[in-house]
Amino acid sequence: MAVLARTDSPESLLSQVAAQVDMIEEPSQQRNISACTQLLAGLKYNNNLISSLLREELMQESVVYQRIIRQGIEQGRREEALSVVMRLLPRRIGIVAPELRRRSPS
Repeated sequence: MAVLARTDSPESLLSQVAAQVDMIEEPSQQRNISACTQLLAGLKYNNNLISSLLREELMQESVVYQRIIRQGIEQGRREEALSVVMRLLPRRIGIVAPELRRRSPS
């Protein structure tokens, strides 16, 4: 994987990596290696190149991708809950001082 950052021909290298990933017979291993490859490649190359050579559906089924999605959903829920609290708080206690509003993590 470290080779991904040192190549002069990313398209050729990613194409070779994609072919190797496609040859992995164990589905869960194939999904996870594909996801890791796409994540690492994303640090260096543009999305169009990556998506043209590596199958996105493999990444979406990986445990890594699913964990990232769950974390995003949880973060969204926390932000939504904070927003609701900040909207309802003045109804319960009156005006909230601006310095307290600024301290909220939103």
